Amino acid sequence: MAKQSAVLSTILLILIQALLFTNLNKLRANDDEILARINGEKITMSELKGLAKQMSKNISRKEDRKNFLNRAVEDRLIAPKAREIGLHNDPDIRKELKTIREWQLLFSLEDRIKEQIAEQIAEQIAGKDFIPEYGRQKVRFGEIVVQSRQEAEEILRDLLKGANFEKLARERSINIYSKNGGDIGFVIMGKGTFLEEVENIIFKLANGRISQILKTREGYGIFKAVERKDFTQKEREEQIAALKKKLRREKKNERMDNLRSQTKITIFSDNIKKIQQMQKVNNDDLLHMELVNVNGTILRLENLLRAASHSSLNRLKSHDFHNPGVLEDMIKPNIEHILKVNEAVRIGLDNDPKLKKHLKICEDSMLAVKYVREVLLKEVTCSDEEVKKFYEEYKDGPEYKNMPRYVHARHLIVDDEDLTREILKQLKDGGDFTEMAQKYSMGGKKHGLPAGDFGYIKRGDWVRMTEIEKDALFSLSTGEVKMIEMVFPKGDYVLYSIVKAEDKINSGSNGYNEIKGLVKYKLLKKKREEKKADFIAQLRSEADIKIHLL
Repeated sequence: MAKQSAVLSTILLILIQALLFTNLNKLRANDDEILARINGEKITMSELKGLAKQMSKNISRKEDRKNFLNRAVEDRLIAPKAREIGLHNDPDIRKELKTIREWQLLFSLEDRIKEQIAEQIAEQIAGKDFIPEYGRQKVRFGEIVVQSRQEAEEILRDLLKGANFEKLARERSINIYSKNGGDIGFVIMGKGTFLEEVENIIFKLANGRISQILKTREGYGIFKAVERKDFTQKEREEQIAALKKKLRREKKNERMDNLRSQTKITIFSDNIKKIQQMQKVNNDDLLHMELVNVNGTILRLENLLRAASHSSLNRLKSHDFHNPGVLEDMIKPNIEHILKVNEAVRIGLDNDPKLKKHLKICEDSMLAVKYVREVLLKEVTCSDEEVKKFYEEYKDGPEYKNMPRYVHARHLIVDDEDLTREILKQLKDGGDFTEMAQKYSMGGKKHGLPAGDFGYIKRGDWVRMTEIEKDALFSLSTGEVKMIEMVFPKGDYVLYSIVKAEDKINSGSNGYNEIKGLVKYKLLKKKREEKKADFIAQLRSEADIKIHLL
């Protein structure tokens, strides 16, 4: 009986494992599976994954996929309404779609190049001379490293006269192996232990022989080949993997060199010098100044700043640009970006139906957000009578009876200290926070709220602010504003935020006049949610929707 039970348990375990394996592979294998149809237009698993990746959403769980699919369906229903009133021509949306298109082209090109390089490397590995004969064993080396060539020449003369290598290494070598008499152990060629030009010389040394003086990463070195051994299987695999990696890098660099050689690239050196002397020109001149022309594609300073995620475009007063290397370091990857995008277009990757579908889905998502925020919910208001009625209805409920401490939070963030101080001065002089956030802030809007408005928050609420900013908000008086400097890890990047306590509610408050602002905020939120839900329900009732979620 016990034996039968054990057998049944084993069978059950196998069945469970098979089921789990089947479900896991179903998710992986069904990228082309149709999840939904909206008026005959399908949404596949791969399209949903692409949109989720674009929006940094995790949809690995079924419930997450279901919620995200519902959002995608709603976006598909709302987007035509946005197009009817021309929102698809909005410059910000066109700019964002252009960026998405370029990055998708780059990803596609990278995938294409990886496949081609993999084929080339496979052919190379199959050849007899993939690894030279002198690199087919691991070699144990001794090394003496000094800082000057003159000292290295003195040591080499002593060695050639018969001086003991290990003794000289202990006495004069500056690297960590000196205490071991210069013994660095066994080295496998191709793994990057030494510079390639050094490896090509020292691996040819016969056992017991010493090298000439060689320039190394640490200084000037003299090497001695001590002994050789055959590789273990694992070491052989590691060597091949390292050499493959090196070949991939070389072939990618070779392709970039070919693209550069076939492209007319004009660098406007005079304009770069003007930016490095930025106090002589105004910000607008700098932003729109042409730096590079890549086959007709113009690269301006604003493009560099946007590519570096400095979306406020106000680092122009930074002393970074006085350093001649800073602009060159920013320009080089942007030139490569343009070259790769142009190459992707040249070979027809922009005609890929999957790319066009992905851009359409992304556009639908952006249009839906814009339509809901700027059209559907823009005119939602509530009168004082409605607010009073809402208060009377809910004032005895647990949320209002045990009132926590609230602050109506305003927040904007920029990356230029002088600009931040100027904004702070204008706000203190009565400037409009929404207008300032709309114009300068690197952050976006919350759905249905003006730019820079986080609504009413309490301790413990998750919002896109640091704890330092939250602490500052709760310490401010009503209407007070404060500037905060935020230094990021390693101190290599600084952002500046301004927070404002638009309104404050003390814990335990329950009187109408004390919490009127919060009551109005919650009523507006409720009315917006209801209006959006009614709008979606109406669109759904008019559409032919079929859901087939995995």
